[in-house]
Amino acid sequence: MDKKLIAICVVLSAIALATIGPLWWDGATYIGMGKYLWSGGTSGLWEDSRPLVWPLLLGVIWKMGLPPVESSQGLAFIFALGCVVMTYLIGKKMRNERVGLIAALLVSFTPVFLRFSTRPLSEIPSTFFILLSVYFVLKNKAGLAGLFAGLACMTRFLQLLPALILGIWIVFKRNPEQKKSNGSALKGVASIKYSARFLVCFLLPVIPYLVFNLINYGNALHPFLVQIEMTRLTGWPWHGPWWWYLKELPWENFLLLLSIPATWIAFKKKTDLRLLSVIGFVSLIVYSLIAQKEQRFLLVFLPFLALLAASALPKNKLSHSLLIGAFLVQSLIVFPLLSPGVAVPDFNLPSEGRVWVSSPLVVARVDNPATPVYYSVFSVEKAWEISALNGAPLVISECDLLCRPGDSACDIEKEKLFSALAKKATVLENGDCPYLIIS
Repeated sequence: MDKKLIAICVVLSAIALATIGPLWWDGATYIGMGKYLWSGGTSGLWEDSRPLVWPLLLGVIWKMGLPPVESSQGLAFIFALGCVVMTYLIGKKMRNERVGLIAALLVSFTPVFLRFSTRPLSEIPSTFFILLSVYFVLKNKAGLAGLFAGLACMTRFLQLLPALILGIWIVFKRNPEQKKSNGSALKGVASIKYSARFLVCFLLPVIPYLVFNLINYGNALHPFLVQIEMTRLTGWPWHGPWWWYLKELPWENFLLLLSIPATWIAFKKKTDLRLLSVIGFVSLIVYSLIAQKEQRFLLVFLPFLALLAASALPKNKLSHSLLIGAFLVQSLIVFPLLSPGVAVPDFNLPSEGRVWVSSPLVVARVDNPATPVYYSVFSVEKAWEISALNGAPLVISECDLLCRPGDSACDIEKEKLFSALAKKATVLENGDCPYLIIS
């Protein structure tokens, strides 16, 4: 491996591991689901709207007896390093070593990547699988490309978008098997066989998931439908305008703006960089059209924009060095401004027995089976359900249960609920968001 790439990974490791933040909501959910899967439901929690690859991987860590939180952060960072290495390899394959190194540098030290590289969320692992798929497309390995595209989708549903783009690229791009065939008919057969290999391997991780859904929910598409409904009904605290990412990208890394002229050049010269352009900018457009906006969603198209930007960076050594230096200064300024998250206290719960929780963070460090009272949407009816628990073990915070804006009936029921619970619960202080514990 290139010594400069190793140096980038070493510096990234030092910064990321020295600034590990607390566990986030979704990361705790994946840990809880991993426990549920590997215990047969006797530990952890379940959310039916999520794909299973990441929970399965995190569950293996727990099943091995390793501390689930710290080990999941370590595994997340391994995938982050994998993203950096794959970015380098793709850049080297499509252009040269210089482009690969610059792209790896741009990914590694973009503040949002630094901040989230140790968080066990689905964006970075799924992006790693998509980058692997792109790499194998470039290597003309349709089967492996399809397999990793399928794994990406089963890690994060929205990775279906780049997977579709890769599939279309394979269909229309001249492949090695066509070059070996003589005659238009034989070339057509070769193209179909090559494309079919991608599709069949793509379906290898997808079909078991669809069968799992059919057995458990009676509908193979159940999680996708639930996810669509939740996207419509939740996430309003993070809603933003369509141009939110256009503002956020240059704030994170101004050199990413070079991906725009790089795209124009790629289409003008009809180079393979068009593949990266389509994946990067179509993903950006789709995420911009989704109401919920978060910094971490930048991670799914960051490597593609970084590769494009690296290809457009001036080759003049002085200009090149000044621009890279300015980016590193920007990163040093912006990185400390990103929220590290809020630490969650330890919950002293009985070692056995089901507990009802308003946050998946509760089950990250305990092995009790848990029922999430926050899932899928908090409402008047959900408040009534919690009230009806009648003293069952419960860990709950007002900050976790948000009524939809304008739902005054929900606000009233929520106030009644917490007033009643406060009379019989132990209070666990947690800044502005104390937890009420009934055990």
